[in-house]
Amino acid sequence: MLEENVEVRCLAKDVNLMNEILPYCEREFADICEVKTKLTLGHERLPESELGGIVLTSFRGKIVCNNTLRARLDYAVQQSLPEVRRNLFPVTKVE
Repeated sequence: MLEENVEVRCLAKDVNLMNEILPYCEREFADICEVKTKLTLGHERLPESELGGIVLTSFRGKIVCNNTLRARLDYAVQQSLPEVRRNLFPVTKVE
């Protein structure tokens, strides 16, 4: 997300941690990507049903990067489905 202003949403229990690390994250991102980005902790919190992680939004919420644990697990499941299908339903050659 190469935007100038990015809002970060997190769990309510992670607010203090996020306030501590946001300045470090801004510097680290600027060093790596050579883009100066202002990270702001949003007022809206992730639902408690989330397991952890953050959601980044930019451009008035039109660009969203969901980096919650649930979203990453969903992605991992989707990526592994072809292999699961091959193992459950092997293709046998008929001669």
